[in-house]
Amino acid sequence: MNVIELKTFYPKRFEKEYQAWTNYAVGYDWWETVYEDFKVDCMGLGLHVDDIQFSGFHSQGDGVAFDGRIYVAEWMEGKGYNITHPAAYLACKDDGSYVRIEKSHRHNAMRVNLHSPLQSAPSGIFAGLDDEAWDDLVDDQLCDLNIEDEIMSLCEVLADKLYKDLEAEYEHLTGEEAFIDSCECNEVTFEETENAISA
Repeated sequence: MNVIELKTFYPKRFEKEYQAWTNYAVGYDWWETVYEDFKVDCMGLGLHVDDIQFSGFHSQGDGVAFDGRIYVAEWMEGKGYNITHPAAYLACKDDGSYVRIEKSHRHNAMRVNLHSPLQSAPSGIFAGLDDEAWDDLVDDQLCDLNIEDEIMSLCEVLADKLYKDLEAEYEHLTGEEAFIDSCECNEVTFEETENAISA
């Protein structure tokens, strides 16, 4: 009998066969496409993702964490901070400042570390300032922004979305409809005797 007949006439056996199939249905790196889409989306935010880890989907502590970096000037442009905090923006742009995102030792957690301008010279509309006034202005604007906290919040939102996308993909690949499609495509039939499967 085919899989539809099995489901119709032997629902308990169908469920047993379906559960057995889910054990090997995704025996490959099924998450790679979701990872690549996530990395592309992050690039639009100025975030360059290097490595991702996740665990899921039915245990306490499941989640996603990633390593990467976000260039502060790109991030500031996206938030409009290049307008509201121009000295900090110019200093970060000239210096190539970035925030490093790292997976922490705690399971599926991340930490951020700002590599801020150590030494920059007055530039743009501030070119006429002396070095001390420039440094004070940059420091004040960087303190006002609280960059690490904002980027940490962004990373947590992105990790949560990625986890949900991974979960949806997994459920799609291991769902009942996928099992039926697999059986039909591979012309799998089921013998009348319990627990026997033949192709």
